[in-house]
Amino acid sequence: MEILRIRDKLTNSNCYIIAEQGKAVVIDPNHPTKIIQEIIKRELVPEYVLLTHEHCDHIQGLSALRKAWPVLVVAQKKCSEGMQSVKKNMSGMMEVYLYFKSGGTVSVQYTPFVCEPADCIFEKKKELFLGENKFVMVSAPGHTHGSSCIFLHDQKESDGSKYLFSGDYFLPGEQVITRLPGGSEEEYEQIGRPWLAELPEGLIVLPGHGDRFVLTEEVKKAYGL
Repeated sequence: MEILRIRDKLTNSNCYIIAEQGKAVVIDPNHPTKIIQEIIKRELVPEYVLLTHEHCDHIQGLSALRKAWPVLVVAQKKCSEGMQSVKKNMSGMMEVYLYFKSGGTVSVQYTPFVCEPADCIFEKKKELFLGENKFVMVSAPGHTHGSSCIFLHDQKESDGSKYLFSGDYFLPGEQVITRLPGGSEEEYEQIGRPWLAELPEGLIVLPGHGDRFVLTEEVKKAYGL
């Protein structure tokens, strides 16, 4: 198994490609050209696209992937609904958001878009397999109504190593944002935060923005968990 990262420089978002014996799972397709080029270069066949949430910087490459391959798109129900709206997926306000987030240094044209609904939706939990690799998607609302975190368990590893694709939770140096479209402080406090607090230490966290790190007691304390 190999985990590849594709970074979109404009939004600093991460896409992950998990490759195993010529097949692949794509998590949060951000930059369509880079992703497709990497898949073709490595002669992979993508089977699934998994989404951590509905914001445009994590789904911008989804439609292009669907045109290139017959992938099965899996998302939480409200994520699937949200990516069909330029307001809920933030693409309608992304130009302004990037400008203010950068302190006025980034001024770009960002075309609003929507995506077709997911092919497979779930409300609480969904399990999938790529070879012997098990993916478990778990609903974790707060950042958005449709947010999920994704576990990856490589069952060929004797130590049971686990990875966590955290979406926009556990971003290095940033607290959880609940004020963007779909965000809910109430959902985060009642559902998201308690669930995150119970996560076991030692997980290798691959966030939606920034570099991977190991989940430790110190990291959890830094996030108020």
